[in-house]
Amino acid sequence: MNIAEIMSRSGKGTSVHRLTLVALAGRAALLAVAVAALSVGAASSAMAADSIDDLSTLEVIESATPGTEHADVLALQESANTEDYIADIPERDTVITIPGDASAGVALDQGGDVVTVGLPNASEAARGVADADGLIHFDNTDGSTTVPLVRKDGIVQITTLIETASAPTVYEYPITVADGGQLVDAGDGFFAVLDEAGQPAAMIDPAWAKDANGRDVPTRYEQQGNTLVQVVEHSADFAYPVVADPAVRGNLITDVKLSWSSYGTTVGVTPRSGWAITPFSNWWAEYKLWVSAQYEGNNFYNQLRCHVDIAPFKSPWNLDAWRPDVSYSNVLAAGCNP
Repeated sequence: MNIAEIMSRSGKGTSVHRLTLVALAGRAALLAVAVAALSVGAASSAMAADSIDDLSTLEVIESATPGTEHADVLALQESANTEDYIADIPERDTVITIPGDASAGVALDQGGDVVTVGLPNASEAARGVADADGLIHFDNTDGSTTVPLVRKDGIVQITTLIETASAPTVYEYPITVADGGQLVDAGDGFFAVLDEAGQPAAMIDPAWAKDANGRDVPTRYEQQGNTLVQVVEHSADFAYPVVADPAVRGNLITDVKLSWSSYGTTVGVTPRSGWAITPFSNWWAEYKLWVSAQYEGNNFYNQLRCHVDIAPFKSPWNLDAWRPDVSYSNVLAAGCNP
């Protein structure tokens, strides 16, 4: 369901504003109501009754986010010692901090190196304001609003809602690791944040952007040193608001070791947590950062996928080089050891 459909179906009773929105096509109707809904406390009481209550920022983001199954959004807790907001996810060994001041950036801590992702136009952005769903809004003062959203699976979607055609098309996310490290292209659209030892500390999902009608907006990542740049090619041809984000997650794998026997080489993969319910593409992108190309064949792919699917709480996951390259159904039938 796209944003326009949500707006036509939600709300209480009969609303003149909502019925008018359904009858009018395109971005003019969306902009009149949706942008007002995304600006915390910026509309009149009459507009709030008929429109803001009908469309929350959370609904806008959820309707735009790719995929059909999303982990629950976590309520943020105000820090007792700072003006920040905290999400603690113990089953993922992850603590995510959303700042009150945009210039501080979003921090992801898995008990080791802390990865901090800066926010777009942070030097000009207003202080964060919480909405009724507990989401923190940063008005970037340029026709866009950044709203970080933390999910139960440990992902933080650093979502930017682009409200008008005059808003920027380039959004910069400077990345730092506490003790050094670097941003690297991990292939297949993924980027990785490596720690000072060259091991993955965090992963960034491929870029995406959608307009208010669910239409894909051309977008891509570019890298400028340790800054991730998202280019969103929006224009007046699209319905606003346009939603885009880098989705950042902590590492899924804590160690990979090679061992040898008379049979051959075994790749031992230690997962951070068996509770990590995430698309297999994320596991594979991270795994490839740990190993050389000779351990990236289809037999390794299927063994790793099998462990993720049916043996998530086993550790380590042993991927054997001598196993035959057979269909995934045969790998499953053999308990991951064909």
